[in-house]
Amino acid sequence: MRRAEAEAERLGVEIDFRVCDMRELARCVDGEFDAIISCDNALPHLLSVEELGAAIGSVYSCLLSGGVLIASTRDYDAICLRG
Repeated sequence: MRRAEAEAERLGVEIDFRVCDMRELARCVDGEFDAIISCDNALPHLLSVEELGAAIGSVYSCLLSGGVLIASTRDYDAICLRG
């Protein structure tokens, strides 16, 4: 999160960054959002269909109508094999 905060400061934008368990997002933040971003490997740490469903449901409950979840995963095994 420190890097994100430094980048926001460098760009002159004010962003309220939070680190939360995606399965319990509504407990960590107030309100609804236009977008929620989950990058790299937050989602693969959820080890069951139930946990993934809870995370997606939690995110959905915090999005404004028409809001988006931007999520990415990275295949570190493939990166390590190439390295």
